[in-house]
Amino acid sequence: MKHNEETRRRAMELYVNDGMDLAAVAAELGVGRNTVGQWKKEDALEGVDWARLRVAERLGKARVSAATQEFMELFLNYHREVLEDVTSTADLDAQAKVAAISDLGAAYAKSVRAFGLGAPGLRELAIAKDAVWRLKRFVSQEDPELAKALDRTLGTEFTLTLLHAYEC
Repeated sequence: MKHNEETRRRAMELYVNDGMDLAAVAAELGVGRNTVGQWKKEDALEGVDWARLRVAERLGKARVSAATQEFMELFLNYHREVLEDVTSTADLDAQAKVAAISDLGAAYAKSVRAFGLGAPGLRELAIAKDAVWRLKRFVSQEDPELAKALDRTLGTEFTLTLLHAYEC
């Protein structure tokens, strides 16, 4: 039975990208295992080694994951520094600090979501920080004087406590 090139291409994708073995690829596509094995051999003779492509694909994913984690750590450290600067500066009044912290919290939550939430602790931390950000925003709109106290209470130390609690 002759199979079309699309089926052959899909077989290679399943093997390389999805990590399926030859039998699983064959079952998925409704072709014989020997057929898929033959395609793999023929492609290897033409310089397209499915096994090497699979390894490269896995290494690529691992590198992206590691790079994302490293970037998140750098971003988190930067976020901590900015938060500490905002809360410790004498150049901003309490209302400006609350506004800056709210903006920083919103930017942080959006960034974590954009990174695909690679680590479960980061997702939980993002939810916690979003809740704190919403609380601060609500309080600053309803009672600016109370917002000043809230800012002092939920300042840098509280943020560091959250980071520690979620092991970030």
